Amino acid sequence: MTERRAASPKADPYRVLFDSNPNPLWVFETDTYRIVAGNDAALRQYGYSRKEFLALSAEDLRPASERAAFRAKIQKLRRDDTHGVFQAGIWKHARKDGTVFPVEVTGCLIDFEGREAALAMTPDVTRRLAAEEAALERERQGQVAQKMEAVGRLAGGVAHECNNVLTGIMGLATLIEQTPSAPAATQADAAAILAACKRAAGLVLRLLTFSQRSEPRKEPLDLNEVVARNRAMAAVVLGDAVRLEVALAPERLSVRADGGHLDQVLLNLCLNAKDAIAGAGRVRVATSLVSLAEPLVLRQGTLPLGRYAVLSIQDSGHGIPQEHRDRVFDPFFTTRPPGRGTGLGLSVAYAVARDHGGVIDFESEPGRGATFRLYLPCEDCGAALPSPAGRAPSAARGVVLVADDETIVRESIGRLLAPAGFEVLLAADGEEAVKLFSERAVEVRLVVLDIVMPKADGLEAYGRMRELKPGLPVLFMSGYATARARDAIRSHAAAFLPKPFLPKELVERIEQALSR
Repeated sequence: MTERRAASPKADPYRVLFDSNPNPLWVFETDTYRIVAGNDAALRQYGYSRKEFLALSAEDLRPASERAAFRAKIQKLRRDDTHGVFQAGIWKHARKDGTVFPVEVTGCLIDFEGREAALAMTPDVTRRLAAEEAALERERQGQVAQKMEAVGRLAGGVAHECNNVLTGIMGLATLIEQTPSAPAATQADAAAILAACKRAAGLVLRLLTFSQRSEPRKEPLDLNEVVARNRAMAAVVLGDAVRLEVALAPERLSVRADGGHLDQVLLNLCLNAKDAIAGAGRVRVATSLVSLAEPLVLRQGTLPLGRYAVLSIQDSGHGIPQEHRDRVFDPFFTTRPPGRGTGLGLSVAYAVARDHGGVIDFESEPGRGATFRLYLPCEDCGAALPSPAGRAPSAARGVVLVADDETIVRESIGRLLAPAGFEVLLAADGEEAVKLFSERAVEVRLVVLDIVMPKADGLEAYGRMRELKPGLPVLFMSGYATARARDAIRSHAAAFLPKPFLPKELVERIEQALSR
């Protein structure tokens, strides 16, 4: 037997130190585990009177699941040559009311009135562990944010280059497709090239959306069609164990939205539903039309009166715990294990809803799953979508200056605008654009500027042009827009066209900018 410390809490000098110590201290016999002494801090922490405390066994302070491990630990301490000192680490203890909490156990073996005993110090470390966990969570969020920022920078660079190339290819393919004298086979090939470019543009858009660097590219679309085109992908996301049910509204749900962003919201909500089910179950995706005669107050915002297209995703999971409901849309918040998600899916859905003038909300009951609803303002619900046919161009519509450092892009734009009735001036960079503009400022009705260019970027070039002609209309274009560029575009109330784009989109945006 290792030499024990002959320090009895009953001895007066030690009793003062024992009783007045702010840390919970108590003594138990190592063979019977009976508690034989405890200070006031221990009584307060565990919630017992002194009489009740001294009637307990050391095992009574532990949850039933921890008692066998406790006995094994004490017996090992008695066998080992530890000089009587032990540090057992973090253990779970239980208060009188049944509350389980973590304590850090340190102590030593002592002689207590002639019997072998253990003096234990067991401070509650709930706050410390929470602070450590919060620090680890902040570090994890920082690492994820750095990864996302790195992906964003990569995505921005890739998108800029890819979208420039796609813009040029789409422009030239459109010219070939619309050439009356071109053989039918050639026109069909051009149409196939356009279709392939659109698919490639969709891939780039998804990359930008993931990195949260894409501006919403809003256009009239039917919410029912969004669900229909994503049905197969949603089934893949949910897996074989989860049954997918789809119920579409009978009327057309026309909204003005970014189709790629809505695709992402739908698939993110399906993935969230799958995680909530954690096994076999059911997910129901539905669309509906809601008419509000008065404002509707929801958890995440208030909807003004009007008509709304609603996308609902209902799961048969366990529901959202009450303590998590206020954090559901917080960035990085996730209940999934590390490595199983970033916690960004629902926060991105929230941002998409906000950017489209809508609201995303949810309701949940314990044991009965959850339902997420995305409300989007409805435009002419029940009516047909606008016809893609454009109006006939008018002649002599003025001079437009186009600046882009990619030869294929600026030349294809020039060839596209000429048939629409515009005289086009072409510049390869910002400096050349300013020089050309200064020579013909009176005639130029509008400038079309790429944001990223050598010598002087589009924002700088436009600023210098406005000094010569205040109020000059502008249409900015880019494969992706930085935060600085987006802020500048908003401050000028300028038009913006994301690359790649179709010729009719370019002409429509120019006409809109000229009509302001």
